[in-house]
Amino acid sequence: MFGFNRNVPSDQELREHFAQRIHRVQSEQIGDSFYWYDADSSQFVAQGKTDDEIRQCLKQNWSDHIFVISEQHMIMGPDFDQLIEFDSAGVVNE
Repeated sequence: MFGFNRNVPSDQELREHFAQRIHRVQSEQIGDSFYWYDADSSQFVAQGKTDDEIRQCLKQNWSDHIFVISEQHMIMGPDFDQLIEFDSAGVVNE
C-alpha cells in the first residue's frame, strides 16, 4: 500500500543507523590546521586549514552524515554548505 516497504526496520535498528551517522565534533587546532574527531569515539573525521577544506573532506568521506559542531550548530551532507542553527525548540534556520 502506498509503495511502502513492508520490511520496516526495528526501533533498535533505526537507533543504530542514526547513531552511526550523527557525530558530535571535537575540534583541535595545531598550527594553522584544524582536525575534527568524533567526540564519542575519537575517530578522525577531517582536517583542513579553512572551512572549505573541511567541507571537501566531509563531502568525500561522510556525505550521508550529520556533524554537531556546538550546542547550537550542526552541518549535514551531502553538501555541507550551510551551518544549521538550532535551539531546544528545534531548528532556527535552514
